[in-house]
Amino acid sequence: MAVISTHFLTLLPTGWSFGGVLAHEVAQHLSSSEKTVLGVILIDSPFPVDHEPLPSRVIDYIVNLGTGHRSKNPNGSNATSCREAPSIIASQFRYHAHLLSEYKPRIMTPTTMTGAKYVMLHCQDNFDTLSHCGIEYPELSDAEARWNSTLRWSKLLGQQATILTIPGNHFEPFTPSRVVITTEQLQKAYYHILPGKKD
Repeated sequence: MAVISTHFLTLLPTGWSFGGVLAHEVAQHLSSSEKTVLGVILIDSPFPVDHEPLPSRVIDYIVNLGTGHRSKNPNGSNATSCREAPSIIASQFRYHAHLLSEYKPRIMTPTTMTGAKYVMLHCQDNFDTLSHCGIEYPELSDAEARWNSTLRWSKLLGQQATILTIPGNHFEPFTPSRVVITTEQLQKAYYHILPGKKD
């Protein structure tokens, strides 16, 4: 999944999953062009060094079954486009997975982006790839591997990232039952980076 948003007034790139890695890269380019980056928010973003791409079986499972919130079969002219949507989404998933496997991040120092704070929203639950998809993928299914991936970001960044937990697995931060808590944690991350904005 790749979602990225940039608050252009405060230059606060934010992204979910691969989108968080993209937000990190955007932040570095903004800083290099003498823009002031105040912080970056990563939402359960994988550690991008020597990253093993998301397996096709997992992609197919997520695209075809999602998190259980599937739309009803449509009637009328939109039926064909809706049937084609999973194939298009899966193709984008695979493309992003490939990009992430090829990405070579720069090791940062405290002066790379002076004053920029990083916050990671870490999903607290595992996604059991073996039972759902018939394949082992520790970056989603193993709690220790996932936590170590989150901690390794601090070494890459040259600073300690603040970690906030959110409910659900990697694919569930914005499902109806979890979006409120995720939003609350995003607000905490925002106020951690920009404490003066709370008032």
